Order: sequence, then structure tokens, then C-alpha cells
Amino acid sequence: MAVRFSHEVISDNIAIAEYVKHTYGVDSHVIGYGGDQAVAVDAATVDEYALPESYAFSVCRIEPETMCMSSLKRFQKLKRTLW
Repeated sequence: MAVRFSHEVISDNIAIAEYVKHTYGVDSHVIGYGGDQAVAVDAATVDEYALPESYAFSVCRIEPETMCMSSLKRFQKLKRTLW
């Protein structure tokens, strides 16, 4: 459900990205695990991004123990539109 309604989907490896594409028809960005990809960057502030006034941001593994469905149900109960 999260994959279908997200603006962006992140996968932690190519196999998961392929599964997401095959199962849901959604392309995802692959950000692999490991410290060897880390690079130094200048710190950014939220003001540098064109974020809507109201939005939700959630990061989780889509596994039963992470309770993604619980988070989605809580977002659904909000009485405002989130982008």
C-alpha cells in the first residue's frame, strides 16, 4: 500500500527495486547499504527545498514488524491533505 501511494520509493538493493517494479509497476531509487558510498557534503536546511506547507515523511522497511500499515492508518486519520 505504501508503494502505491508514495511520491517516491526507495529500495535498498537492485533485487528489491526489480521486485517493486514487477509487483507494483513503480520505479524506485536504489540507495544501497554500506559506508563506502558515503561522501562529505555541505549541510542543507529544509528551506533549500520546495516543500509544501503540509507534508508527511516516513522512512521504514516494509516488513510486518515495522508496522507500516499502522503509520499509514494514522496519516489517513488526519483531517488535512498531505503532499
